[in-house]
Amino acid sequence: MYDEGGRYRLALERKLREFPGTVELRLLRVRDMDAATASASVELLIALEGATEKRSAVMSFVKENGEWLIQEEGF
Repeated sequence: MYDEGGRYRLALERKLREFPGTVELRLLRVRDMDAATASASVELLIALEGATEKRSAVMSFVKENGEWLIQEEGF
């Protein structure tokens, strides 16, 4: 999708700025959590220009300096 020298990406970013949509991330279930790592089942809802897309994934997190950071998005 971004193989066209960045032109497609720039056009998509411009379109997203001009037609604001919504993104909702729902945490469905946390699993395999310990002191330093965790994984969670999530659902992502994207609404743009009257259309909605729903994706599910398992995200991985790692704890660094007291904060949970995304290690793998899973999408």
